Amino acid sequence: MRKPIFFILLIVVIPLIVFLVWGSLKVANSLKVKAQLRDQEVYQARFTHKDYTIVKGDVIVAILQKEAGLDYDTTTKIINSINKAQKGLQIKEGNKINFIYFDGIFQGLSYDINDEKFIKVSVENGNVNSVVENIPYEVEVVVNKGTIQSSFYADGVSVGLTPRVIMELAGVFAWDIDFVNSLYEGDNFYLVYEKLIRDGEAVGTRDILAARFTNDGTDYYAYRVVDEKGNIKYYAENGDAKKRLLLKTPLNFKRISSQFTRSRRHPVTGAWRAHKGIDLAASTGTPVESVGDGVVTYAGNNGGYGKFIKINHGQGFATAYAHLSKIYIKNGARVTQGQLIGAVGTTGTSTGPHLHYEMHKNGVVVHPFNTEVPKDVPIPKDLKPQLAETVAEYKEKLN
Repeated sequence: MRKPIFFILLIVVIPLIVFLVWGSLKVANSLKVKAQLRDQEVYQARFTHKDYTIVKGDVIVAILQKEAGLDYDTTTKIINSINKAQKGLQIKEGNKINFIYFDGIFQGLSYDINDEKFIKVSVENGNVNSVVENIPYEVEVVVNKGTIQSSFYADGVSVGLTPRVIMELAGVFAWDIDFVNSLYEGDNFYLVYEKLIRDGEAVGTRDILAARFTNDGTDYYAYRVVDEKGNIKYYAENGDAKKRLLLKTPLNFKRISSQFTRSRRHPVTGAWRAHKGIDLAASTGTPVESVGDGVVTYAGNNGGYGKFIKINHGQGFATAYAHLSKIYIKNGARVTQGQLIGAVGTTGTSTGPHLHYEMHKNGVVVHPFNTEVPKDVPIPKDLKPQLAETVAEYKEKLN
């Protein structure tokens, strides 16, 4: 009879005891964790933060003493520590400094140096330490789309795009589409881009990863590729570079007011005139940019052309800009694509403010909006897998 009782004890009672002990330990551990969390919450609650928004004329010494309540010695230590971590740091009007306190005692501060990095200053037992760190963003990939109804800028804002994303999208397709003169009602765009989240709030954007823009019935695609040095370029699906020898227009959309509405969206004052170029309506003072890298072969007054610039871009191409109100470069100077070279005016033989723009190919004036210009070099072989991966991941989202 003893053997069955022994087996019952072995099979039933002992596991029961183990279970009860394990359960008790689990409950005790759970209570311990909860107590630790409560202690941590109480501890964290003893920290307080104070934001100060920098105004014109502010200097860091005065801010530390007046707004943070620090004495001269602590202020001096902080300034010296900051200079070691980030030499020549300049505070900017409108930016915020976050002061940190523990039980009302100053513990340090943080300040965003730029969109990517911030400086953190810690004060403990009279010692000061400053370090520069990356801002801890969460990155969310966003898909958005819009249709041109009034103006590209206004229509972009209406679907939630930030001014930065709108301008970057215009930059991606600047060699394919003339955003100043040749957008049409019903044109549409799709894009995939990175949204930056900080402390649970959207605070900005980063790169456009992929985009499609349909202009006058033609689809243009662009995909981001990053080389080993961190340089960003955009390519078509077949590896052709989006960048070309010349931009579509010398009136950069990025420099034109957001009030540029549909009534002014196609400011070509006259039809194409053979051998004479094209006239682009714009108000006096509108910035004019070089459509490509090159050398200035003429910069000055030129009879009926008024204030006039001509630039040789190589590969048989040259461009000319007439009736300017101002000229910002000199004859013989080297210019880069997108560089500011002058301003729209009405000098010379002109009935009103506009830019007379010419494109020359092998010495012959050609239509600047209809002429095919050379592309940049295609994607390097070692970056092709990255492009293929990007296309596979995002192309369906653009349709």
